[in-house]
Amino acid sequence: MAKNSYYFPHDYNARGDEDLVKLRANMDWQGVGLYWAIIEKLHENGGVLSRDYNLLAYDLKAEPELIKKMVEEFDLFILNEKNFENERVNRNLKAQEQKSKKAQKSANRRWKNGDANAMRTHSEGNAIKEKKGEEINKNKYKYIESEDFSKLWDDYLDMRKQNKKYPTKQAQLIALEKLHKWPIETACRMLENSILNNWTGIFPVREDQKSNSKVIDLRE
Repeated sequence: MAKNSYYFPHDYNARGDEDLVKLRANMDWQGVGLYWAIIEKLHENGGVLSRDYNLLAYDLKAEPELIKKMVEEFDLFILNEKNFENERVNRNLKAQEQKSKKAQKSANRRWKNGDANAMRTHSEGNAIKEKKGEEINKNKYKYIESEDFSKLWDDYLDMRKQNKKYPTKQAQLIALEKLHKWPIETACRMLENSILNNWTGIFPVREDQKSNSKVIDLRE
């Protein structure tokens, strides 16, 4: 999968949703497959799709009548005069927008300072904590004493938690160790990119990337 792909939460018990059960009983798994294809398209198109079922049918390689039936008869979508939406998709997009704004605000504050020398030291009372409440070794991972890096690291872990992909303790330590191999400005930009794009992994910044750079993938 391309690293610039976006993601949305998919509950593991979604198939048990009452409306989806009705859809499956009436249209079998073909209807469920069409439903998730349209959910993907809604995320891609800002939460709104046209009720031009012929156009959707061409894109999804399905019959227009099947798509119309799935969209209009099972209370899965919000129908407008010319368009339709989905409440869950709207919530996902709003949450993603809020995370992006939060990360952008943090980035603007950091770059306003000009360089790493202008970054303020994070107070010990706000030091980053491990998931189980243990302090990360600040002597080994000195970047966490930077307020800007610390804030971005917290935002990254919050994003992983919301996506139900929270990294293990070992994965966090590996990530911090590898981030510390880059200048602090670059490490912060790597975290910003992952937060803004809702990425599970942390990737080198293009202009600083060497030919033998590897992706830091935190999927544990």
